[in-house]
Amino acid sequence: MFSLGLIVLAFALTGSARLAILTVVDRPLPTNDTDEFYTGVVVETSQKLKVLRLTQPAEARGLRVVLPGDTRLETGDNVRLLGRLRELEPSFKNPHTSSWKWIKRLEGINYELRGKILGITSGTNVIARLRNFFRTRIEGSDAPHTDVIKALTIGDRTSLAREKNELFLRTGTSHVLAISGFNVGIISGFFFFIARWFLRRNERLRLSGRDMKYAAILTIPFPFVFMLIAGAGVSVIRATIMIIVYMFALLLDRGRHVLNTMAVSAIVILLIYPHSPFMPSFQLTFLSLLAIVLCMERVYPRIKSIGLKPATWALS
Repeated sequence: MFSLGLIVLAFALTGSARLAILTVVDRPLPTNDTDEFYTGVVVETSQKLKVLRLTQPAEARGLRVVLPGDTRLETGDNVRLLGRLRELEPSFKNPHTSSWKWIKRLEGINYELRGKILGITSGTNVIARLRNFFRTRIEGSDAPHTDVIKALTIGDRTSLAREKNELFLRTGTSHVLAISGFNVGIISGFFFFIARWFLRRNERLRLSGRDMKYAAILTIPFPFVFMLIAGAGVSVIRATIMIIVYMFALLLDRGRHVLNTMAVSAIVILLIYPHSPFMPSFQLTFLSLLAIVLCMERVYPRIKSIGLKPATWALS
């Protein structure tokens, strides 16, 4: 465990170096004062901010840029616009808050695109069609507050009414609308218990204990697909990695080694996002999970000794 801690610390130091690396290795692009035509695919979307992966012009292909504005865009949409490319310059006028531009630069997004949108076409890939299918079914249902349902299920907050969004902000519950580990955990837990329930009907699998291993294998695709449908934001990717690592831990009979599983998850996340230790969401995720695990190590044996079977099952 100590060696794993040293590895995590090493990647954290690598993440601190990335603060400078991002501004050095990123390919420079000309930012002139004339409007140019750009095309791109929406890879992240929120009510006020979108992230595009440019496809045109050729010299900017593959570059991720920020597109401010409240135009309704969905993940996977193809956008054509006339505008100007500008480098993101973080401002630190308020010493008590982090600049969103600085956070985007940490994520490897160094440019901002402002201009007039000329055309929008819906995405044609499988994930985009699946996302549109769920959106259409939710909007066509008679359920109340479909805008909240879309935010909780497919990560679509573009249709959320401003008054309702402000209500969540005033009550301090706006984080509920953000797709995170809570949503991924519910999806994964649902399919895991359903799969295990079916597998346990086979006496041989039940007695050998292989029902849990096979259920873990069958569960892995579902959080991954949900991550893609929900827009593949950084927090969703992080939660998906943690769930998949835990499923592999169950497959290898290491499900009880939660701290080691957390350490492996942190290593995988830091390999993909070395800047993560400097993000509040990463810190809160692991600190809260660590607190729960350490607390349960003390509470669970006492509850088990009392003989409360429902509570023991729920906490196991």
